[in-house]
Amino acid sequence: MKQLTLAASLLLLFQCVPAVLAQPVEKTATVEDQIHQQLQKYVTAFNAGNVADISSLWLESGVYTDHATGTSTSGREQIVAELKEFFSAHAGAKLTGTAHEIKPLGESVVKATGSTQLIYADGAEEATSFVALFVKQGEQWLLESITETSRPLVGPQEVLQSLAWLIGEWRDENDSHEVKTFCNWSRSGTFLIRSFSVNDGETLSEGTEVIGWDPQYRQIRSWAFFSDGSFGSGFWSRNGDTWVVKSVHTLADGTIAEALRVVSEITENSLKVQLTSHSINGELQPSREPVTVRRVKASETPVQEGAGVE
Repeated sequence: MKQLTLAASLLLLFQCVPAVLAQPVEKTATVEDQIHQQLQKYVTAFNAGNVADISSLWLESGVYTDHATGTSTSGREQIVAELKEFFSAHAGAKLTGTAHEIKPLGESVVKATGSTQLIYADGAEEATSFVALFVKQGEQWLLESITETSRPLVGPQEVLQSLAWLIGEWRDENDSHEVKTFCNWSRSGTFLIRSFSVNDGETLSEGTEVIGWDPQYRQIRSWAFFSDGSFGSGFWSRNGDTWVVKSVHTLADGTIAEALRVVSEITENSLKVQLTSHSINGELQPSREPVTVRRVKASETPVQEGAGVE
């Protein structure tokens, strides 16, 4: 039952995982994974002020363009020199970022688009959108260019509007279980609150998930709590019209479960969810086929006895 509860907690319902642990599964990193890794290396090196590591991520002929100032810097050597000046003048500045879309443009070129947030030591903030081009050289993906454009800072309400399609009641039914979820805004509009139930015919498990904007990590996060005492959290990122949720849960017996699920083909009345990566105490489990989740229309929702329409 703990795996079934976990499945429900990991957002929009996928087939429950088997109770018996499978053998470890080797997974080859996709191009998207490799680009995410390079972007993360850039952020890590920037926050450490490590210009040598940043330099290793650029092509020698790389170009950085800032649309806000109208300036362009050509060549890895000059880019690194300007970064040294920045770190000297703004010690303690921290960068966070999210890749919204990673799109191959051929066998050796990939375009990544996303957003960043720069927080200075005095608390001042800058927000930008970026387009980065990566070129494959040997086994590495290196930066050919980064183009940044300033964007207005937004609050949690504005950020969470991108998940407004979650609002309402959803249902996933199959031969082994029924999973229902209901999602609505918090009174302040700063969180999405989801309640869910999982019924396998013998037992009923329930829980609550809160989705919000984390100002420290500058990313959408979720926190889930279950009727058996287990709990977990997740990080959300968007890639075009697809959402990826990476989560870690502590089950009631202390077992640690990690999962990566992809929500795609989102329409007004349906969507697909796939568990693409899953491990229990570090042991990789088989991925799952996509599951279609459907919105429950108002006419399908039973009216409680004594309820009326005002």
